[in-house]
Amino acid sequence: MLQIIETVALIPTSVLLGLILMQYGILIFGRRENYGKGPSPSVSVIIPAHNEGKYIAKTLDSVLGNGYPEKLEIIVANDGSSDNTSDVLEHYSKKPNIRIINTDHIGKSRAMNRMIKMASNDIVVTIDGDTVIDKNGLEKLVAPFTDTKVAATSGSMKIANHNRRLVTWFQRLEYFGFSLFNEMCHKVNGMYCTAGTLSAFRRSVLTDMGGFNDKILIEDKDLGLRMTSAGHKIKYVPRAVAFTNSPERWRHLLKQRFRWSKGGIQVIKKHKNLLFNRRFMGIGFFSIPVMGYWYFHSAMIILIFLQVFLGYNTYFLANGVTFSFDVAQYFLLWFSIFGVINMGYNIFIGAWPLTVLSLLNMLIVLLTYSLMLYSIKWMGDRLKLRDVIAMIFMFPYWIVVMAVNLYSNLEWFRQPTLNRWDKK
Repeated sequence: MLQIIETVALIPTSVLLGLILMQYGILIFGRRENYGKGPSPSVSVIIPAHNEGKYIAKTLDSVLGNGYPEKLEIIVANDGSSDNTSDVLEHYSKKPNIRIINTDHIGKSRAMNRMIKMASNDIVVTIDGDTVIDKNGLEKLVAPFTDTKVAATSGSMKIANHNRRLVTWFQRLEYFGFSLFNEMCHKVNGMYCTAGTLSAFRRSVLTDMGGFNDKILIEDKDLGLRMTSAGHKIKYVPRAVAFTNSPERWRHLLKQRFRWSKGGIQVIKKHKNLLFNRRFMGIGFFSIPVMGYWYFHSAMIILIFLQVFLGYNTYFLANGVTFSFDVAQYFLLWFSIFGVINMGYNIFIGAWPLTVLSLLNMLIVLLTYSLMLYSIKWMGDRLKLRDVIAMIFMFPYWIVVMAVNLYSNLEWFRQPTLNRWDKK
């Protein structure tokens, strides 16, 4: 049985290694682009807020104090909040360049579309209501608009609350990976994510596109792909940094990831015409295939759990042992990086045979962790002790994310419905 599992696992493992090697190739040989400082256009910042009373003041202060040199207006949509968001916004409504509108829980996309219609400036910047922009981030974000073909830009994200709970330690590393992946997409002209956390758009293009789709769970990726299909350019500006607050509880994380995962399937289904399309090489042969691959790869968790259970049954349960120090060690080796280190050591001393699958797995871990370390440095951050701890136990976190993707595969057979957020 174990041999059958290993044989089946060779296919997704080989594909995964190929994708990782492709990413290394893009980072090494992909085009590089720097944005000089050009004239600063007038900017309208739109902020959708639903139950953001804890963060919205910091968000607004970061925009007001960002040092943007030209005309700046801020529009906030309080979309059916049930916390103290209204009270906090009441204070800011007295400022001359801030407008507050109240909407009746119509959803993030519809709230943003309403604010887009109210915007009076050439460039519209979207910011989430729990996000703080780095100093001069707005000026960096809009710099690429000196190119008249650029329709949108997107900044990078860091976790603001990464030191709060264990679950945020993993997300800190994950967000570094998201930013590095966006850089890869950008290097091959495959940038498609106009993240709501921090992105900028030409208002005229946004209007032509009909704004954000209210039936797609990740409306930012859908809009980016619609813009690409229409022939517009999207630029990634990694030095325009936004600090966002990630979920601090596992149930909130799962809720967020189910939305992201199902939304990813909706986007792929809607834009399947771009897949392997030679007119859009970066999107069609890298960005969308990588996004779609993880739904296929999620089936790996079934093989992993089968292998873990069969080993546990063979070596322990069959001998009448339910739990012991050896059992604890067995699971520690399976669900931490120590397992790969132990495997490599035993192969090196000749205690275990070197198989194709074990070789591929060791290469994947080595290359993945190298990318993880590089992403921290590339984002201008430092390796922290909690990063090391998160790296050691990244495998269980990865299994949780893959389990979400596995369940979300049901979305391939469903029709999208109205996207209303429910943030509590």
